[in-house]
Amino acid sequence: IEQLVAGPMTFTAGNERHPITLPGGIRALPFICYEVIFPDLVAVDATSAQLIVNVTNDAWFGDTPGPYQHFRQAQIRAVENGLPLLRAANNGISAVVDPRGRVVDALAIDARGAIDVKVPVSEQTVISSRQRRINGTLIMLLFAL
Repeated sequence: IEQLVAGPMTFTAGNERHPITLPGGIRALPFICYEVIFPDLVAVDATSAQLIVNVTNDAWFGDTPGPYQHFRQAQIRAVENGLPLLRAANNGISAVVDPRGRVVDALAIDARGAIDVKVPVSEQTVISSRQRRINGTLIMLLFAL
């Protein structure tokens, strides 16, 4: 992690991770900042969630491709896990992404505004973690092309 993030490292891991239940009984899997870039971290609890939520501060990227890459990595997690993604970034890309990776609506970098859409909440069972890793590798290769 020290290679990914500049500045002092004072992070401490929690004891457990599980989806939170939102009003209406929707089970959301929350990720703060760059936690969402780690496939295995997302996959651990994705089987009991209906959507992925990523709240992030992309300001530290500055004027680099970082905010775009960070968004694309979160988008890939949505596809790998077959879950929609809600992403709120203070100055990065905020978006709603469906389980197939399609952007339903988004706000550009540094844009102020709100996204008002019907969230495509997943009702399906998530595929096995082995299949997710295979799908994730294929997806990353396709994005590289």
